[in-house]
Amino acid sequence: NITALIILILCTFYTAQTQCVITGPSILCEGGIGTFSVTGGTAPYMFTTDPTYPIVQVDSSAMITAGSSSFTVMVSDFNNVTCTKFVTVNIKSIAPTSINASTSTVCINGSVTLTAVGGMAGTGSNLKWYVGSCGGGSSIGTGPIITVNNIMNTTEYFVRYEDPAPCSLYTTCASITITVNHIAAGTISGSSTVCSGVDPAAFISTMDANSSSGGTISYQWEMSTNSNCNSSYSIINGATQSTYDPPILSTTTYFKRKAISVLNGVSCSSYSNCVSVTVNPTPTVIAASNSPVCETATISLTASGTGGISYNWTSQSFSMMGQNVNRTNATEAMEGTYTVTATSAALCTATASTFVIVNPKPIATIMNNTPCEGETLNLMGGTGIAYSWDGPSFSSNLQSPMRPNAMKSTMDGTYKLTVTETGGCTSTTSKVITIRPKPSINLSSNKPCVGERLMLFSNASGTNTYSWKGPEMFTSNVQNPIIQNVSITAQGRYEHTITNAEQCSTIGNIDVTSNELPVANAGNNVSICRGQSTTINASATRGRMP
Repeated sequence: NITALIILILCTFYTAQTQCVITGPSILCEGGIGTFSVTGGTAPYMFTTDPTYPIVQVDSSAMITAGSSSFTVMVSDFNNVTCTKFVTVNIKSIAPTSINASTSTVCINGSVTLTAVGGMAGTGSNLKWYVGSCGGGSSIGTGPIITVNNIMNTTEYFVRYEDPAPCSLYTTCASITITVNHIAAGTISGSSTVCSGVDPAAFISTMDANSSSGGTISYQWEMSTNSNCNSSYSIINGATQSTYDPPILSTTTYFKRKAISVLNGVSCSSYSNCVSVTVNPTPTVIAASNSPVCETATISLTASGTGGISYNWTSQSFSMMGQNVNRTNATEAMEGTYTVTATSAALCTATASTFVIVNPKPIATIMNNTPCEGETLNLMGGTGIAYSWDGPSFSSNLQSPMRPNAMKSTMDGTYKLTVTETGGCTSTTSKVITIRPKPSINLSSNKPCVGERLMLFSNASGTNTYSWKGPEMFTSNVQNPIIQNVSITAQGRYEHTITNAEQCSTIGNIDVTSNELPVANAGNNVSICRGQSTTINASATRGRMP
């Protein structure tokens, strides 16, 4: 093979020549200067590069300034024997131009994502992030994008490209400042303890919120009915001032004030301390009474409900402690509203009222006449709407009943009257009524003859007065009068009235006969002999034979 033979001849020729060797760096940084030397071969030498870079040659060495890409160093000696060396060029990084941030303002403990913009990475270089200064502060990460967490203060962040050895070059930094929207929530006070149904006092701001970053401050109050200050809270609509006046609450409630700072469109918030309104339950109470009551009765006041441990009843000119109390001997002046105040263990109070009506009692009086026996007993009761009489062998529902033909033996005694008025009030009174006795009468007389004495007898005892009336205009006030020399016309009916000390009278009658004197006739005179008998016939006129 002719071609193979020629190659063999040439290789044999060159091998016989002295080979040159290039020494120097195998890696250069872009723009860096490398010193290369050649040994072997036959001087003089000629240094060239591919691609062409500036060369400063001095005899068997040359300083070559690297360009932007890898190159080959070539040396030709006097015999045109050439040797080469490949040099790798590490490209310089181009500094990033800026940093993009997910937000320029964050809240305390906030996070931000930073992205390097522009520039170009050199050979083997990487982006490195710093805080404090460009390369002189603390390194916080590498790569084109980083996320920074828990930012506490306004901070300037830096990023640059850093080329590895052997170049160890650094670009300038791009930077950005992330502002922390600082807010101090301030403090509030005004915790209180109230009874349910009572309006609590307003909460005050002992220190208003502020933003050292210059944010615009606003407020939002929140509340929770859970059992402590660390529970979840809900917004109170409309409560956006530094102070807050809570409404009447039904249960213990906790409050916080959220302070809001808006800076560069970013809203940050912080909570104040917790305040609370402790709501103690108000006792329940119901007032009742036995109303209506009658005068002189007992007013009974009763309270019922829950939560009360003490009770106080009040009314006009009246106060008494106790859940259930009595007010004795009621009068019309005691009528009115009675209010009970129930107090709980937490000193919460509740009141209730009841109206007590005191109905007047009727005036029960007994008026009556004082009849003598045989007359009518008239009873008269006081004013009311119903009446009840009770007495000896007697009862009646009339206001003014009558008992005719009074008898001391059956009607003497105690009469009781119960009067009922509107409202059912009653009054009872009693009275001993005595029937005045009539004197007994027992009349007698003799039976005089004309010319004799007529004796009239009234068999009565006691302190009495007497009155007689009879024929011939006879009158007498003597108990036992005597009419002398009575005539025939003195006979007839005599009326006798006895009036006793009770001023009761009994009238009696007696029929009296006055007898004329008889006229005796012994008969005619007769003459008889001794020893003879005769009949004598006597006769009488206005008389009778004995």
